[in-house]
Amino acid sequence: MDVEDQFIMESELDRILYHQNRIEDVSLRIAAKTVKTEDSLKADGTPSEPAIAEDVVTLLTLIGVDYFTAMLFLCEIGDVTRFPSASKLTSWLGLVPSVHQSGNTCYHGKITKKGSRLVRWALIQSAQVAVQKDPHWREKFNRISHRRGKQKAYVAIARELAVTMYHMLMKNQPYYYGREETTNRKLKKLKRLIKKAQTNQGEALVESFSS
Repeated sequence: MDVEDQFIMESELDRILYHQNRIEDVSLRIAAKTVKTEDSLKADGTPSEPAIAEDVVTLLTLIGVDYFTAMLFLCEIGDVTRFPSASKLTSWLGLVPSVHQSGNTCYHGKITKKGSRLVRWALIQSAQVAVQKDPHWREKFNRISHRRGKQKAYVAIARELAVTMYHMLMKNQPYYYGREETTNRKLKKLKRLIKKAQTNQGEALVESFSS
């Protein structure tokens, strides 16, 4: 490896680490707001187990969606009922193809990329995991990628994930093909993250009084 290649690799590594740190920071901030505030202490004054918001638990049943995607999605969209349909939500997220008209002919181009860039990225990452772990999404992906290529297929799956998440929240129903063991594993990981976020908040509060 020559000096130039090494420099490029180190620069890319720094960029990756920077984004990983940003994601962890965002995760901690969101996690701190995800836990229900009631019953935060046991009768003896010790912290109780974090009570995760119901909407987060519902979304975590969807294979491919981790705590970061679930919490980010909820924080960005706010009240899901403000979207009259799933198509309105996917349009707001910028996951629908752009439409160009020439005369009487309409052409569909790349996605509009409106809305949150970070949410789109998270949904596409979730789509990749869902395709690997869920036969339902894998079958859809294979059918789409055969006609339109893998990149567009992942975007299409991300869009369908958003649609599925919309209906799950509107009906307050878990994912039909969900796996209890996988969901419980996600919840345990989220609870550890929340405790870390709460610890960080406590330390920051102590520092503010000390300064």
